[in-house]
Amino acid sequence: MHPLESTFAISSYSNSNLKRVRLEDYIKDIYISEFSTEWEENILNLIPRRDRRIHSAFVNSVLNEIKETYVEDMKDFVLKSILSCKMYKRRHVACEECDVPANSRRSIIEKDTMYDRTIFLKRRNQLAERYFLSYPIIRHVINTAHRILPTVICDFERYREFGTLTLHSFRDMILKDIKRGTLVIANRFYTETFKAVQRSKQLKGISAKRLPRFMRCLTNIFVQQILNVMLRSIDHVISVMKDGRFCPQIEFQLVCEGDRLATKPDVEEVFSTYHDIVSGIAGIAQDLIPLEEWLDIKAKERYIKIALPDWFIERSHRSLQEILDALFRPVNEHVTFVSAEFADVCTSSIESRISSLTSERLPDFDAYLAHIYRYNEYLSKTNSMLSNLYYSVGKLEQSSAKETLRRICHDVINVLTTALVEYHRDFNRSICSSFEDLKSTALDIPRDANSLIQLGEYMSRASKVLMKEQEQKIRRSIYMLSRLLEITVLTDEHVDLNKSTVNWLYDIQPVFAQNNTLCEAMKSELEEDLQRRINALNTEVDAMFPQLVILDDMDDISKIGEYAEYYEDLLKQYKYMDNEMQVINSEERLFKFPETEFPKIAELRDTIVPFYTLIRTVHQWRRNNSVWLNGPFECLDASVIERKTVNYLDEITEMSKTMKSRIKMDATANRSYKFSGIADDPDPMQQPAPLKLCWQALNNVNEFKVYLPLAICMCNPALCVRHWKEMSAICNFDLTPNAGTTLRKMIDMNLMDNIDKYEAISLGANKELHLQQELAEMIEEWEPISFEMSTDAESGAVTFKHIDDIEALLGEHLIKVEEMRASHFVKPILSALIDFFAVLTRIQEILDQWTRVQFRKLCLQPIFSYPGMETRLNQETSLYLEATRILLDVNNRFTANPSFREIEKSSDLLHVLNETNEKLERASKGVRDYLDVKRLSFTRLFFLDDSEIQKHDGRLRFAASLDLVSGKMSHAAKYRDVKLLVRDLYRLDNFAN
Repeated sequence: MHPLESTFAISSYSNSNLKRVRLEDYIKDIYISEFSTEWEENILNLIPRRDRRIHSAFVNSVLNEIKETYVEDMKDFVLKSILSCKMYKRRHVACEECDVPANSRRSIIEKDTMYDRTIFLKRRNQLAERYFLSYPIIRHVINTAHRILPTVICDFERYREFGTLTLHSFRDMILKDIKRGTLVIANRFYTETFKAVQRSKQLKGISAKRLPRFMRCLTNIFVQQILNVMLRSIDHVISVMKDGRFCPQIEFQLVCEGDRLATKPDVEEVFSTYHDIVSGIAGIAQDLIPLEEWLDIKAKERYIKIALPDWFIERSHRSLQEILDALFRPVNEHVTFVSAEFADVCTSSIESRISSLTSERLPDFDAYLAHIYRYNEYLSKTNSMLSNLYYSVGKLEQSSAKETLRRICHDVINVLTTALVEYHRDFNRSICSSFEDLKSTALDIPRDANSLIQLGEYMSRASKVLMKEQEQKIRRSIYMLSRLLEITVLTDEHVDLNKSTVNWLYDIQPVFAQNNTLCEAMKSELEEDLQRRINALNTEVDAMFPQLVILDDMDDISKIGEYAEYYEDLLKQYKYMDNEMQVINSEERLFKFPETEFPKIAELRDTIVPFYTLIRTVHQWRRNNSVWLNGPFECLDASVIERKTVNYLDEITEMSKTMKSRIKMDATANRSYKFSGIADDPDPMQQPAPLKLCWQALNNVNEFKVYLPLAICMCNPALCVRHWKEMSAICNFDLTPNAGTTLRKMIDMNLMDNIDKYEAISLGANKELHLQQELAEMIEEWEPISFEMSTDAESGAVTFKHIDDIEALLGEHLIKVEEMRASHFVKPILSALIDFFAVLTRIQEILDQWTRVQFRKLCLQPIFSYPGMETRLNQETSLYLEATRILLDVNNRFTANPSFREIEKSSDLLHVLNETNEKLERASKGVRDYLDVKRLSFTRLFFLDDSEIQKHDGRLRFAASLDLVSGKMSHAAKYRDVKLLVRDLYRLDNFAN
């Protein structure tokens, strides 16, 4: 019965649905190999690294989805393969779960038995053809390996016998042993092996078809023997190091390097040496020629591959590192502890810290002392350190570190001690200097009352306050001395200075007594001198009053200059008397005497000072008025003339009222001197002299005030030749000023009749001048403005660096120009104003056009920057490159001279920008047409706009493009849609390339 028929018969006796469910349950337990790491790396390598980094989350999600799909598909494949396999169907017939009749089962078993025997015989023959381990040459290679190859490459127990080794010596010994083992393998084992191959007669009887397979087997046996040595050697290294009793003894030195204490050699360097041993053992015999070469059989590889499994090497390094960490933990802990304990000593910043501490102008004695005590503690700890420490991994010598730490501590202590000794010496000198200054001041008796009183107050304060302060300083000095004697030995000079400092408290007492005696004697002399000066001053004041009679004759305004000159001497005498009175009263206050009154000096002040002020003011008016009337006409300032004239009028009027009131009061008072005349006399010329002068001065000022409008009108700097001609037409003669023109001559021309017409012309001239000045100011404001350009780092756009300042000033000036053009007085500057307005308008248009050009250029730059685009958009590329060159020329022009003058004379700049904009517009239209063709060719790109297609054109890659598209499509994450989308994207990429 055929097996298929048997299967059919069996299936009729069982429930097919139940069997399939059971089979599916079995399939779930079948192991399916995971998605290959190599496949995953190959897929990731197809994606640009930058896109893979930016869209890492999306790439990982797609890969996970592919892995899940792969596992599901493989399970389905396994299930289908089992169900369709004849062998499976036969075995399933024998399943005890199937209810099959006995005769059918027997028939099936007989058929299976015959079928299985045939397979057994076939496979036995295949095994015989491929089994080579029984060949004599194979056994010869194994025996040779046991006879020649060493048990281990490096015998670690032997190194312990050499005692303490430097790391360099240890490395040399290791290298020699590895080299010796390599020579044994390469020179002896390999030589005997290939000689045995050459001599073997059995190899000649092997067919050419089986010979390569046999040689591979022989090579594997050869390699396995070497690998066994390598495995034993690495395991031996790890075993010896793990035991710890026989591990090599390395010599370490504790040194101070940088900011910490460290071992030399470094522990990490020792770790690296041990790991290098493992790597060195794993790397021996790498250049052996394949055995096939000795039989003239071409080998696939140049050298025999002898390599330990990566997992074994990794495990060995990991185990070795764990053992090394445990062995060196005591050393590391000790070094860490010592480094932390001496962290403030073994640091590169200690010199800078001590220098900054000692550079203070007034050092802190206690802080210095605390530093010295602390570093003395460090010194004691350093001395208590053992010179050698022994560990299971070797010896740690600490002599070098001890010497370095001891030297640093001594240096710091010496520097701080020297600074403290010098500070204490300077402190004592300052105390002695203070006492010497006090002594010198006390015995230097001044001869004036003010200084004498100050000296007395100073000595009183010195006896109560300064002496207590000096006593505290001496106590502080004694305290510092006691501390210094604990840490150093002072010189004899220093000791003598300390004696002198302490003895000053007793030596200064006789100085106070002598000062008191001398001050009392000087005070008596000064009191007698003060009384003599009071009498002399009274005599001088009495002699002054007869000289005041001449003041009644000072009533003529035309002689005001002579009065002012005479009054200077009179005022000097008064000031001398008033100053002497102030000095006498101040000395009386110092001596605590009642102040002497000098009523005649006060009366003299009330008489002389007000009249002098009046004479000085009138004299100044006369001088100014003469300059205005007779001085050069072109130098006159009408505003100054008007302001000063009004001020003089107000001041003299106020003085007149004040003088009149004072003279009336003096008439009823008992005064030593009174002005002659009656203040209320109707005839001004019969009044006292001060009132006469006021009346004459006021008349003079009022007469000039009448012509102030004429002065304001004519003394106008805004008047030009045109205005003078207009005013000359009014008076029918030439008014144009010349070298001899003065204000007095203008007044004598009787021009006051038509003053309103002259004022109108002068006012118009002022407004015209104001417009000219405003235009000049606007032009001047553009001088510091720079039209320099800058390139944005992110977008690459070229813009004006100071665009905000330019736009703000431009808007402000355009408004001002419009207002000025509407003025009635703009005619003289209309031409210049129109030219300036045209420049401003051109600047505004240039800014707008430049912005548009830069925008178009940035939009087109991603397209034309892609290599090969010029072959598809030849004409557009030419237009784009030409526009870019023009923009670069414009940028260079502004870089060379970014001033307002440059843009003012660049009349062709706007035309150049317009042409550039047209070129970019034509290029942009060509690009849009090109993108529309792409949409028609690839329907899946209709959901992308122009900017997104430009961004990805020519550089489409799996991750970046897939990320963009998946954001646009609602179901693009589906597996089938993704595959279709990737196909279209690669078609687009091929089309672009």
